[in-house]
Amino acid sequence: MEQCRFYFFLLVTFLFLVGSIYSGSAKGEFGLLIQPWYTFDENGSYADSGDAKIDVHRTKFSLKIRKKVYPKLTVQSKISVDLSESTFKKSFKNAHITLKVSPRLQFKCGKFKIPFGANNLQNASELNTIHRSFTTDHLKKELNISGYACGGILLGTLFDKLSYAGGVFQYRNNVIKGFTLKDIVDFPVASLSYAPKKNIIARYMIAAPQAGSSLVNGVIEAKRFVFHNASFEYSYKDKYAMFFEYFNGIDTSQISKAKATIVDYNENVTHSLYTLHSYSMYLFESYKIKLLFGFEYLNGLNVNHHSYFNRSFYYSLLFGMNLYLKKSLWIQLNYDSQYDHVFKSIHKNRFAAQITYSNNFKLKQKNSNK
Repeated sequence: MEQCRFYFFLLVTFLFLVGSIYSGSAKGEFGLLIQPWYTFDENGSYADSGDAKIDVHRTKFSLKIRKKVYPKLTVQSKISVDLSESTFKKSFKNAHITLKVSPRLQFKCGKFKIPFGANNLQNASELNTIHRSFTTDHLKKELNISGYACGGILLGTLFDKLSYAGGVFQYRNNVIKGFTLKDIVDFPVASLSYAPKKNIIARYMIAAPQAGSSLVNGVIEAKRFVFHNASFEYSYKDKYAMFFEYFNGIDTSQISKAKATIVDYNENVTHSLYTLHSYSMYLFESYKIKLLFGFEYLNGLNVNHHSYFNRSFYYSLLFGMNLYLKKSLWIQLNYDSQYDHVFKSIHKNRFAAQITYSNNFKLKQKNSNK
């Protein structure tokens, strides 16, 4: 069912793109993002050792088409492919169509990024850091409630400053036999954004995926997990910017104590706080330099082979620098380290260097008037 839904959205999106381009009456944009990188991760031992890697972080192509089919209905379609992914299905990040009746009412369906987590929603070409926050990585790898999935949402803008979004996605996190289609698809997500000024924006998001937790008298008992995310962004001219994000989840280890379980995470985060600050200046009036400082606090439990002990919390500090050579070309350097609850190093340090080339090309519109 999941495979059929994905390929259906892919086919519909592709046919709309081809038809719109052939008709010559649509506006289009082609995007290219290339990010080679070098990373060194210390493995957590006291010895000065770790894993070094030179690879291509992302090689992403995207095509976006916008076409007005009726006076009050605009259809926008997007496909994006990341060639650095391991499988064909994972390589297609976006395959969706958006129906826009007005700025107040839009409907998007297909495969696209789940609208949960402010750091998660930032485009790869707009990230100040090379890696996303540890919380975002946790949501994606362990909980599977960020990243890309098939679904549909209603979205729009109210009163010019307030935006909303809400919909349902497919949730397949360690699904076991016995679930109905309703259990798998039941993953509601909703968000509100308030922007009183262009340089200020506040967001609140909530996600409530449903999944089975344990067997009760031979019957799978479903549990609904509720996750909250709040963020705040502020910028001053082209010099200073700050970003705050708060995440609140659940104690998933308590669910994992059941004898029969589908929720068994190696790491669990019950709540976290992430903040990133940047200061920009110019070198020789031509090259922009952005200095970064980040701080992250995570609280949760560590789960290891069904033995549960309180990891309490740990901290992460990040230092970085971005050098912008051109509008479409820049270099990033990041170093982050992790500390325990008494701010003692736990010897998990990470260094990364990345070159980014990002550009969008307008597709020429065919003139239908002879």
